[in-house]
Amino acid sequence: MTLRNFLLAGLSGSTLFAAGALAADLPVRGPAPAPAPIFVVSNWNGFYIGANIGYGFGTDDVIGVRYHPPALGNFQGNVGNAKSSGVFGGIQVGYNAQFNQMVLGVEADAQLSGMRGSASGVLPDASVINTRAGNNWFGTLRLRAGYLVNPNLLIYGTGGVALTEVKYNWTGTGAFAGVMSQTNQRVGWTAGIGAEYMIDRNWSVKAEGLYVDTGKKTIFNTTNTASTVETQNFWAIRLGVNYRFGSTGPVVAKY
Repeated sequence: MTLRNFLLAGLSGSTLFAAGALAADLPVRGPAPAPAPIFVVSNWNGFYIGANIGYGFGTDDVIGVRYHPPALGNFQGNVGNAKSSGVFGGIQVGYNAQFNQMVLGVEADAQLSGMRGSASGVLPDASVINTRAGNNWFGTLRLRAGYLVNPNLLIYGTGGVALTEVKYNWTGTGAFAGVMSQTNQRVGWTAGIGAEYMIDRNWSVKAEGLYVDTGKKTIFNTTNTASTVETQNFWAIRLGVNYRFGSTGPVVAKY
């Protein structure tokens, strides 16, 4: 090998070695950075309509019978507890307005009710009393105020006006002979809590508990010699589904 060839071979080897060392020092290309996270914020604004089914059960409704007017005597006795209970179902309509994580709205509902209760007893004077109370229907008009635990889950409180129709029947013997039978409508108040979950842009499901208080009413028998005070206060626990109209779908925000 000539000196010239020897020098060229050495120069080529040095160049290749330097190129390899330079390549080893270059940074290794990593995977592409992950895209910015996307958060879907559900849109709760707008009108909705839905249906529900539930179970209602009354608070104490002790049937106490007394002479009327009091001048006839001071006798009175308790027959028993005629708390109404049973299944009900109906529809609701409402409107929501969303402000970030707050949702405010108004809702009205109407329910057909199968809540019934009865009591029978013998008074100390041997008079036999039979009573039956029932709730034919009820409805409410309420405000709702809720907080979004996450974009699809709303928890809320609600309260407003309640209207019920109560049917009451009473029969007696002896000193309290006669019939008490009356169907009447009453206005009162209601309050409760609930949770609603949005399945997609239009459909949601909910669970709700309400307390309805429409006060007491005095009922008289047909001979106008006896009276009792009937109560229709009850709890209503229900499940429902809502369909939202005109939803624009979820709002997508990147952070």
